[in-house]
Amino acid sequence: MKKIIQVLICGLIIIFSSGGAVTAHAVTNKNPVTSQDTRTAIKQILANHQVNGVVVVNGKDNQPLVITNQITGVDQAHTMTGERLFPIASLNKLITGIAIQQQLNRGKLSLNDKLSQYYPKVTNSNQITIRDLITHTSDLQDTSQASSQVMKKQSTRLNYTLDHYLATGNFTWAYSNTDYVLLAGILSKLTHQSYHQYVQRHFIKPLKLKQTKYFDQVKANQVALPVGESNLQANLINLQKNMSVTLGAGDYFFSAKDYWRFVNAVGHNKFVKMSSIDQNVDFTTGTDHYFDGVYFRAGKLFVANGCYGNLCSSVYCNYGNHQTMVVFANNIPYNQEKLIASQISQVYFNQS
Repeated sequence: MKKIIQVLICGLIIIFSSGGAVTAHAVTNKNPVTSQDTRTAIKQILANHQVNGVVVVNGKDNQPLVITNQITGVDQAHTMTGERLFPIASLNKLITGIAIQQQLNRGKLSLNDKLSQYYPKVTNSNQITIRDLITHTSDLQDTSQASSQVMKKQSTRLNYTLDHYLATGNFTWAYSNTDYVLLAGILSKLTHQSYHQYVQRHFIKPLKLKQTKYFDQVKANQVALPVGESNLQANLINLQKNMSVTLGAGDYFFSAKDYWRFVNAVGHNKFVKMSSIDQNVDFTTGTDHYFDGVYFRAGKLFVANGCYGNLCSSVYCNYGNHQTMVVFANNIPYNQEKLIASQISQVYFNQS
């Protein structure tokens, strides 16, 4: 009995002696919960930079916690909430990356498979591998950022990309939507279903995402306008022209809460074991390593950023301790949003 009492007393001493530090989160059932201090700090960063936007982080019971900031003079059409549909742009590449990783893990695809097995008419396809497409080292560059009209059929969209790329022959790292459009096409060839059907069946329905729409399924009043824009329908059509040419690379609208749910599920190994991705990432260089649609960093962290004009987004996920952070903003340019998201991440992940 004396030994039990001594152990309990020692435990209480340890608990109370560590109470002075301010941490970014508390852990409940192995899932982090964002503290009030951290929520206040994030809100202050948004206000200080006059960001009209929304941040979603970990709340209680592994649910999304929404933090918003609205600048003066913003009306309903420009208001950012956790439920409002938003074009996730290049954050879409993570969805395609995870879908491709599923095929790799099931043995239906190999990183060393050549692009020529699927698209033999692409220049240098016999030299380009699946790994090259995933890591943006294929040498294929985009030559068009938008079509003249909204294209809805997947075959039409794929053919557009096949007619609008440049093969440089350099085979060095260069960011490209074309890489992930081709990966989406390969996914369809392997699974005998459209890219949208695959995403619906394997990600959206299992997670019961209700605030997620394909680019051609939204209504103008469902989408947050960029601050300064006033024509809802014209804004949507322009977005859809951009999204038409980014099959698998930027063609979904998500609410901030739904995208958080998707990424949080990725971090929890729901779709693939993250260890199967880690084995393809070099963490020893001290630099970001691009794989499966995001940048991997040491410490089991992955990051991505995306933008259509001033509709910008970022995601950070620590798949070691399951912290996930999503940032959407509709009034600042890409580079500024990226810097602010980084600043918020330093507070959220308790980095120095």
